[in-house]
Amino acid sequence: MNKTKKALKKLTAILLSALLITSLPAFHLSSYAAEAVDDVGATSGTSGNCTWTIENGVLTISGNGAMEDYDGSYAPWNSLQVTNVVIENGVTSIGNYAFSGCSNITSITIPNSVTSIGNYAFCGMDFLTSITIPNSVTSIGNDAFGHCSGLKSITIPNSVTSIGNGAFNYCSGLTGITIPNNVTSIGDRAFETCWSLTSITIPDSVTSIGYSTFENCLSLSSVTIPSSVTSIGDRAFYYCESLTSITIPNSVQSIGNNAFSSCRNLTNITIPKSVTSIDESAFYNCNSLTDVYYYGRKKAGTR
Repeated sequence: MNKTKKALKKLTAILLSALLITSLPAFHLSSYAAEAVDDVGATSGTSGNCTWTIENGVLTISGNGAMEDYDGSYAPWNSLQVTNVVIENGVTSIGNYAFSGCSNITSITIPNSVTSIGNYAFCGMDFLTSITIPNSVTSIGNDAFGHCSGLKSITIPNSVTSIGNGAFNYCSGLTGITIPNNVTSIGDRAFETCWSLTSITIPDSVTSIGYSTFENCLSLSSVTIPSSVTSIGDRAFYYCESLTSITIPNSVQSIGNNAFSSCRNLTNITIPKSVTSIDESAFYNCNSLTDVYYYGRKKAGTR
């Protein structure tokens, strides 16, 4: 009997040991699986020096410092159903691609602590209709608001000194915009294909109008070029078919390739003596253009 009891105890110990060993991988596997599940659809996390939470479609970003840049990757909230964004005071910059492709967002609150808006930060927001940029922001990145087709109004404060390439391109619902007096640089394609843009005033601080800056702005009928501008780039006003007349100030020295090409309703233009370089295609396909005054004299063969 004693031998039988000892044998049973030994067998039990062996079985328990085997059970413990075989259960360890299963424990780790189930623990890993739980972590993976937790990461999917997470409702909070970190972004650079900031933290973020989401509740009922409202994404709140808080902290002191810069958000993370998401070049080549998606922000952690990209796949979530975010409809509103609240960026709290203390956040100093909105990272590259931070909200790019979050097409369901309808409103964004940006605090006075933010000084820069990164490249592609709000690109592709179809339902965003308006936004106010605070007085603390000094730069708007490349394509920052590109392809925001529902954007109808935007306020750019006097603190902004540079507007990046393509910053508002394809904002087809934008009807008017005021560029503040401190802006010295407007990037290439900044307002390209803003179909509904009817008028724009360029401040005296701007020295050049870049490549395709206002290309394909079909409704643009009024534009004021200040005396600070020295060059008008290639395709700058290409296919602005609502433009009927334009005055080029005495400061302009060069007019680029296809600068006013296909402005089909443009009837008259005065080119000052300051212009020393003008591309032969600058007014190509301007079929209504009959009065071109170049160096104070009417230029023959304007079509």
